[in-house]
Amino acid sequence: EGARYVKAHSKIIWHDSAPRNAEAFCSRVLDDVKREAPALVVVDYLGCLDGRGKTEYERATDATKALSALAVDARVPFLVLHQLRRHSQDDKKLRRPRMTDLRSTGQIEQDATHIVLGFDPCKTGESTDRQAVWWFLAKARRGQAGQLVRCRLDGARSQMSRVMPERGVTP
Repeated sequence: EGARYVKAHSKIIWHDSAPRNAEAFCSRVLDDVKREAPALVVVDYLGCLDGRGKTEYERATDATKALSALAVDARVPFLVLHQLRRHSQDDKKLRRPRMTDLRSTGQIEQDATHIVLGFDPCKTGESTDRQAVWWFLAKARRGQAGQLVRCRLDGARSQMSRVMPERGVTP
């Protein structure tokens, strides 16, 4: 519901049903950008794109490079969603996600100007608020990484709002 509202009421192109081939996808997105002149392009999600290569690593690297070149050519910011690796059953305590948890490739870390990792602070033992969602700025090419933004999710309205930090919790 929230994604439909964003698509209908803003200058955002949201690609969530695209060709799997990275080259065809980039061509389609560039055509859309030229036609619609959006303020932002959202790609949901990187793992659905197949780049060239024999291994998963090579295919993901190719897709990431293609998106990076596309963002430069299109002169529009891109928000690219991607999945994190699941924690193993051996992990005694769940932890905050890190850039090394990005699936498939280190190329994402290399090409991205910013990397923001979302997580549930209840699972890491940092909050008891079941509606809390925290966002961690893991990479900021021209800024200060390490910032933590605490939000609260209102699922009924598909809204997220920023909240003040809890006492005693460090970023």
